[in-house]
Amino acid sequence: MDHENQIPQEKEAVPKRSLWPLFFLPMALLYHEMLLHIFDRTILFWDMPLVYILLFSAAIGFLLSALVDLLPRKAAHVITYVLCIFWTVLTCIEYCCKSYFKTYWGLSFITQMTGNVVGNFFTTMVEIILGRIVFILLAFVPLIALIIFRRHLLPGKALRGRTRLIALAVFLVCQAAGSALCYTGDDRADYTYNYVTDYAVPRFGLAATIRLEAQYALVGLPDAPLIEVAEPEPDPEPVVYDYNKMELDFTATSDLVGGSTLENMHKYFSSKTASQKNEYTGMFAGKNLIQITAEAFSPYVISRELTPTLYKLTHEGFVFTNYYQPGWGQSTTGGEFAHMTGIIPTWVNGNLSFYASHQDYMPFALGNQFRALGYTTVAYHNNSYTYYNRHLTHPNLGYDYYGQGNGLNITGPGWPYSDLEMMELTAPAYIEDYVQNGKPFHAYYMTFSGHYQYNWDNAMSAKNRAAVEDLPYSDPVKAYIACNLELEYALEYLVQRLEEAGIADKTCIVLTNDHYPY
Repeated sequence: MDHENQIPQEKEAVPKRSLWPLFFLPMALLYHEMLLHIFDRTILFWDMPLVYILLFSAAIGFLLSALVDLLPRKAAHVITYVLCIFWTVLTCIEYCCKSYFKTYWGLSFITQMTGNVVGNFFTTMVEIILGRIVFILLAFVPLIALIIFRRHLLPGKALRGRTRLIALAVFLVCQAAGSALCYTGDDRADYTYNYVTDYAVPRFGLAATIRLEAQYALVGLPDAPLIEVAEPEPDPEPVVYDYNKMELDFTATSDLVGGSTLENMHKYFSSKTASQKNEYTGMFAGKNLIQITAEAFSPYVISRELTPTLYKLTHEGFVFTNYYQPGWGQSTTGGEFAHMTGIIPTWVNGNLSFYASHQDYMPFALGNQFRALGYTTVAYHNNSYTYYNRHLTHPNLGYDYYGQGNGLNITGPGWPYSDLEMMELTAPAYIEDYVQNGKPFHAYYMTFSGHYQYNWDNAMSAKNRAAVEDLPYSDPVKAYIACNLELEYALEYLVQRLEEAGIADKTCIVLTNDHYPY
C-alpha cells in the first residue's frame, strides 16, 4: 500500500467553548431595559429602579443562557434568535405604548388587542412607528450584533457543568436580592398586591414585569394586608336626612367563599358609616337618562360660539369642577369601566378590569339598575362592536348593545366614524317608544369622533375643518377641536329631538371623558 499517496482526511470542526454566549442574553436584556429606562422621561434615571433592573436583568439573562446551553446546538441557535427577536419587538411595542398612550401595557393585553389594533388602527400604527424610528433602530442593535458576530455569540461547545452552576448561582443571588429589596422596601405593594404593568415596568424593569404578570396570572395576586378598623360609629343624632343604606348582613362571613380578602372587605365595609342623603337625593327620580363617555374629550373644546350645545349643558347644568379622570393606565376601556360602574379599574390576573368583569355579577351597574325598574336600556358605540370585548362586557351590565357590525351601520365619511350619524341612527327609536308607549329609557353612548390622530387625515377633523380654519391655534389643536365638533353636532341633534318630543325636561344627560387627549 502506498502510504505516500493517501489523502489525509480532514477532522470535523469542533465548535469552540466560549463564554460570550453565556453573557449575550444578560447583556441584550440589560441593553433593552436601559434603553427603555433612558427614553422614559417620566422616571428618574439614578434611582432605586436602576438597581432592580440590573439585578433582574442579570437573573433572567443568566437563567435563559444556562437553559439554552442544555439544548442541542441547532435548537440552541434557533432559540437564541427567537428570544432576541421577541424581546426586541416587545421592547419596541412597550416604548410605543408608553410614548403614545402614556402607559405600559401587559403582555396579555397586547396579545388580546393585536388583531383589533391592526384591523382598526393600521394607519395610526404606521405613523406611531415612523415617529419613533430612532428608538426602534437602537432596539435592534443586539439582534444585528447577533447576526454579524454569530460565530462568537451563538452557543458553541457546551459549557462545563461548573460554569452552568455559576450561571445558576448568579441567577439565584440576583433574583433573591432583587425580590428581597422589593418585598422589604417601599415598592412592596406595587411588586405584590398592587401590581399594575404601568407601574411595574419603570420600577422593576420589563423582564421582571413579564415574570410577575405570568406569576399572578397563574396563582392570582397576593392578598392585601389586613386593615385594622375601628368599631362602626353610631349614626349621629338628630338625623336631618336618611342614610344611603342597604340591608346587608356584614357579619355573615362564615358563609362566604373567597378567603381572607373577601372577609377583609366584609370587615372594612361594615366599619364605614353610610353617606347621608341631601337636598339633591332623588332630584332625577323617574327621569330618562342618557349617559355619554366622550372619546378623549376635554373642556377646552367648549366655547359659546363653536359649541353652543355643550356650552349650554355646562353652564345650565351641574358641572363637577373638582372631578378628574386619573391616568390609571387602561386607556379607553379603563375610563369607560369607571364611568359605567363607579369602580376604579385595575388589572385582574393580567386582564383588564372591564373584561374580567364580564362573567361577574354586576347588579349596581346602571343598565341592570334601570332595567330592573322597567326601563329600556341600550348601549351604542360607533366603532367595531367587538373592540375591548364590549359585546361581552356591556350586555353583562344590563344593556342591549349595538356597535359597528352589530346592528349599527355607520356609512361615512370615514374613520373615525361620526357621533352625529350614530345619534341619528339610534335616538329616534327610544324617544318614540317613550312618547308612544310611555316606556322610560336609559341610553349609553361611547363616542368615537374625537379619536386621535389630530390632523387633517382624520375624517372628522377634515369634515369640520372650515369651522376652525381661522382659530389662532396650531394645526393639531384645530384638528382636535374640529373632530370634537362632531360630538357637539350629535348633542345638538339629540337635544332638538328631545325638545320636539316634549321630553327634554324629563331627560337627564350625563357626559364625561374616557381619558385625556393623546
